Amino acid sequence: MIEEAAGTRMYENKKQGAHKIIERKDGTLKEIDEMVTGQINPKMQRLKEERAQYIEFQRIQRELEQLTRIHVAWEYLQSEKTKEEMESKVQQLKDNLNLTKKSISDSTERIKTLELEIAEAQAKRDNESGGLLQELEAKLKQTETLEATLSAKLKSTNDAISNEQKRLKVLQKSVNDDEKALEGKRGELEKVQSVFDKLRETEKQDASALEAAQQKFQAVSSGLLANEDGENATLQDQLMAVKHRLTQAETEIKQFQIQIKHSKSELDTKLPLLKKTGMAFEKDRNDLQMKEAELKSLQERFSRLSYNDGAVEQLQEQARLLSQQVRKCSDDVNNFEYRYPQLQFHYKDPEPNFDRSKVRGLLCKLLTVKDKRFARALETAAGGKLFNVVTENEHTSSKLIEKGQLLRRTTFAPINKIQGSKLHPKIIAKAEQLVGKGNVFPAQDLISYDREYESVMSWAFGQVLICTSMDAAEKVFNHPEIKRKAITVDGDVFDPSGVISGGAVDETAPILLALMEFRKAEQVFSENKDELDKINIQINKLLPIANRYES
Repeated sequence: MIEEAAGTRMYENKKQGAHKIIERKDGTLKEIDEMVTGQINPKMQRLKEERAQYIEFQRIQRELEQLTRIHVAWEYLQSEKTKEEMESKVQQLKDNLNLTKKSISDSTERIKTLELEIAEAQAKRDNESGGLLQELEAKLKQTETLEATLSAKLKSTNDAISNEQKRLKVLQKSVNDDEKALEGKRGELEKVQSVFDKLRETEKQDASALEAAQQKFQAVSSGLLANEDGENATLQDQLMAVKHRLTQAETEIKQFQIQIKHSKSELDTKLPLLKKTGMAFEKDRNDLQMKEAELKSLQERFSRLSYNDGAVEQLQEQARLLSQQVRKCSDDVNNFEYRYPQLQFHYKDPEPNFDRSKVRGLLCKLLTVKDKRFARALETAAGGKLFNVVTENEHTSSKLIEKGQLLRRTTFAPINKIQGSKLHPKIIAKAEQLVGKGNVFPAQDLISYDREYESVMSWAFGQVLICTSMDAAEKVFNHPEIKRKAITVDGDVFDPSGVISGGAVDETAPILLALMEFRKAEQVFSENKDELDKINIQINKLLPIANRYES
């Protein structure tokens, strides 16, 4: 019973423990379900969607690769087609270029032939005319210039004389008018004065008659009967006669008084007018004297002025001719730079306040060929070094390379870094001894340059000999004691490195010769420009004087 009771108890205990475990496991299972529902299922759904997107991406990528291969194949076909077309065009251009070269060659030959014909014709003309035509043309030009100058001067002088004569006529007319007016006023004054004097005389006579009549009246009153004529008359008759004469005298006196009053009134009117006319006459006479003095002063000033009539016009004509020459020289310079673009070197300042004097320019522009016949040989001797840009130092070169915005690849030759050497005098003497002194020359001795560029010129020309012929160059080159680079005047080269070049002579003119012509054009341009500036300064100085002279 105890064991049975104990077994039941154990069973109940285990049952209860199992229930507790089941409850605990149910909670765990519930948590797992919640986790599956809340986290794992959404993640699975998202992964499924991403897997579908990835599969779609792979499909699109495969299509893209296929389309890319198709596009590349199409581009290749198009490129092949374009290549064939371009090859055809290139061949056509080559054919055109060959035709153009042939045309240029034919034109060059034709030009040379025409130049020879022109030279022969000019020589023939000069020989036939003996230079007379040129002399006559020069005289004609001088005469035309002198005639134009004198004509301008004569015209200006005539204009000045005409203006002064017109002014003088105006003044004379004004003076004559004033004199006539004065004479008229004087005549009127004399007329009025004579009337006034006559009236005054009449007044005196009337006063005397009145006094005599009064005396007679007194005499009659005192019993006198004789009249003025000595005739006998009654007192009544004499009284009536006296009264009659007295009445007439009073009438005449009144008339004369009226005339005197009128004359005085007219005199009062005429006197201010006479005074005013006299003042106007004096003013006009003073004006005339002032104008005459001013004219005399101007004539004296003109005589003191350092100005010749027509000088400005002559200078302006000179300026016009010089302007034409300056424009022509400028066009020549621009055309030269257009024909030889390799002789241009353009750059921008690599830094503010950059000193451009440190950039000396192309080497070929820093030298001058002494003898034209050696130009081609010297050009061959220096080669590409002719187009190197000479600078003061390597810092300037570095700045230009880094920040100068150069338009093409450029080689610089800094003066402080370039090292060159001249031929040893013994080598020169040996070469002269071998082929003759007039048949071989050191290349550096055939150019002139500033001593500042000694090292650069030695670097370019120092170890080269120029010979007058192929035989001389070959002898000099092959001699064991010389063995230096030898170049003929036609540009044939014997180089110790084993290179020998020669053949047909290049028909184009050497650049060094073209540079000589360019320098002449630049010099003429500079001289004409300076002369034009001087003439313009003279014109600006003379214009005020000329304006005063013409006015």
